Amino acid sequence: MKEIAGYIFIADIEGLRIPFGKNNETCYPSYKQFETNDLTAYKSRKELAKATQEFIERRMIISRPAKIFLRIADSQRELSDFVKRSNLIVIEKHRKFEEQILYGPIIKGFADNAPLPGAFLKYNNFTPYREEQDRKESPFERADNLRREIYRQTQYPAMIAEIRLEYVH
Repeated sequence: MKEIAGYIFIADIEGLRIPFGKNNETCYPSYKQFETNDLTAYKSRKELAKATQEFIERRMIISRPAKIFLRIADSQRELSDFVKRSNLIVIEKHRKFEEQILYGPIIKGFADNAPLPGAFLKYNNFTPYREEQDRKESPFERADNLRREIYRQTQYPAMIAEIRLEYVH
């Protein structure tokens, strides 16, 4: 089981909420899109504050700092650990572009990823699969359906993860 804990910032760019994390390379700038930096978060709020300020100065776009925690199933065997959990997302490991794409449920009023039964998290306001009284399927069943469909359509592996995202000041 892989765990990621730390800080990211989310920028609202033309209606998309794009997450940024630490740039793994030693070059400027100190931030990179979270989905293309191997899901690397900042370890401290000080490091986050510096990168956020740099981003705002360069892009003239306001961003929101957040604390993130991800618990990712690394294998088929680990999927059983998520059956009774909520706040689930699906992560597609896109080999061609070396990125990990984060998906959640389709939310009314937000864009979807037709023909997939899910939406990019940056499109759905970072909403994970949660328990819903009017749905028969569990969060795991819905996330697993999306995971299987991603693989069927793209042949790229996808895994289920639990996410906690909390905006900080």
